[in-house]
Amino acid sequence: MEHVAPEEACGMAAGFDHELTAVLPITNTLHSHSRFRMDGAEQVAAMLDIERRGQALMAIFHSHPDGPPELSARDLEEMQYPDCSQLLWFRDKDHWRCRAFRLDGSNVKEVRLEVLNE
Repeated sequence: MEHVAPEEACGMAAGFDHELTAVLPITNTLHSHSRFRMDGAEQVAAMLDIERRGQALMAIFHSHPDGPPELSARDLEEMQYPDCSQLLWFRDKDHWRCRAFRLDGSNVKEVRLEVLNE
């Protein structure tokens, strides 16, 4: 996330059987520290790459370089992929942390993350 801070980073993550195996960064066309919008052409290319690999889109990610460690009202309004998680990266002092959220009907619930291999 450091390489685009102070702008929000964004992208997609894909994998197999609930295990993320690919991270696909996508340019934030808003170049904002508090909002993101994925570049459309890069987003389509990422989706085609995921399909070519036989993977599933498992998460959309973005960062909050200046906090807070929860989804904003705008993030909640713009959730477009109900079948995948939303990964939110945020800075906790000098370290980046991640939380995952998922739509459950009209409610958003936090999902437990487990790091298998760093």
